[in-house]
Amino acid sequence: MGSFLDKPKTEKTNHKGQGNNLSYGLSAMQGWRIEMEDAHCSLIGLPRPGLEQWSFFAVFDGHAGATVSKYSSDELIKSILDTDPTLFDEISAFATASNSSNNAINNNTRPLSPTPNEKNSDNDNSTTNKLISNSTNSLNKSDSNNSETPTSTLKSSSQINLNKEAAGIDLTTTTNSIKTSNSNSSLSTNKSTSANSNNTPLISEDLQNKLKTAIRQGFLNLDAKIRSRAEFERGEDKSGSTAVACLISPTHVYLINCGDSRAITVSDNQIVLNTLDHKPINPVERERIHAAGGSVMIQRVNGSLAVSRALGDYEYKSVEGKGPCEQLVSPEPEIYIHERTEKDEFVVLACDGIWDVMTNEDLKDFVHARLKVTDDLVQISNEVLDTCLNKGSRDNMSVIIVSFPGAPKVVQAEVEKDIACNEKLENRVKELIDSNNQGRVEFSQVLQTISQEKWDDFPPGAGFHAKQTLIEEIYNRLSPPRVIYENF
Repeated sequence: MGSFLDKPKTEKTNHKGQGNNLSYGLSAMQGWRIEMEDAHCSLIGLPRPGLEQWSFFAVFDGHAGATVSKYSSDELIKSILDTDPTLFDEISAFATASNSSNNAINNNTRPLSPTPNEKNSDNDNSTTNKLISNSTNSLNKSDSNNSETPTSTLKSSSQINLNKEAAGIDLTTTTNSIKTSNSNSSLSTNKSTSANSNNTPLISEDLQNKLKTAIRQGFLNLDAKIRSRAEFERGEDKSGSTAVACLISPTHVYLINCGDSRAITVSDNQIVLNTLDHKPINPVERERIHAAGGSVMIQRVNGSLAVSRALGDYEYKSVEGKGPCEQLVSPEPEIYIHERTEKDEFVVLACDGIWDVMTNEDLKDFVHARLKVTDDLVQISNEVLDTCLNKGSRDNMSVIIVSFPGAPKVVQAEVEKDIACNEKLENRVKELIDSNNQGRVEFSQVLQTISQEKWDDFPPGAGFHAKQTLIEEIYNRLSPPRVIYENF
């Protein structure tokens, strides 16, 4: 868990997709770690009638092995959906009724036959494939310049084409903090209404509570299921994994967190929702750990584990007389809710390898700015990983960026500004190389010189580190390593 390579593995695994008025880009990189223990899931359209317009994304940060992160990436959303089958049947029925009502209203104000533009729009939607992809430590790697790794080359990837006819309906809560039994977990929301901005009716409080329970119980059931596997029962596998997920409906964004991976939701260039890390030093977490007979030393559970909530990690979940949410390490998630608006821009989910070196505001500023330069979410995701590597992250790194219709659009002036910056960098690197008549200028000298200079046109939130990879590429092209030939 603490072992490192001599040099980082910078090959990236990429996925991208779109549907339900969303687009996403994903990038994962092993980095300095001996093994790749991260996994992820991206699903546009849930495999349940009535929930085709709901989407699910998640990042799993494994530790002490990749078994739990891999298994969780395949099974978490299934575990949530299977927890209460009647719940999602009720939501589906409510959605169908709501759609019928909305269609009846729309038919009073719209032509009976769709216009040509409407037909084109429908055709475009019908061709959108809804894609689920789960990647693990055994992922085949693609070149960092590739925008997408073909799903067929991924050992644990799968595709599901889903019907897009039915419209989803979403839930909200009427309280700011709801405590669950035997738990210190809370569900937070920044709004509470009976309908969204499009007058889509919301379901009853009873179904709202059932959804919260289903998400929570889905985590607990998955944790118990993993524990029953032979390798865990025998104590041979001691791996665990954090999980950060995002469930998106037509009306709401749900951020779900268990551990120290993190997610942010950005609207109108402001962070309107973010998860909170589960660290042993947090008062609520420390209290539970002490109550279970454990200790917090050097900011770790029993001086060892750096997170206080996770799936797996069963050596920390064996205190007799304590429930699953009362153990040294709890599998219970916290849930945060945001009601969608037209100003919503994007959601970012990432493992702690990202957040170790970038703050919430840093990442928000960087993604917001780069969306004005390119709409390629895979490219931006790759740039996030490179930036974090350049800033000193030595962990596995995974990030998913999900954009809404309100995300910034490409601005030609920003594109030209970025091109000009790259050209200035190339000229500056050439100047530094040519300035030394005594021999080869080392890359470290070039990098240090540029880092100490004032550059106003570096990307916000990342600065010089966002261009460090480009600087290295320019340097290697203009000053290739010398080949020394020896006579034998």
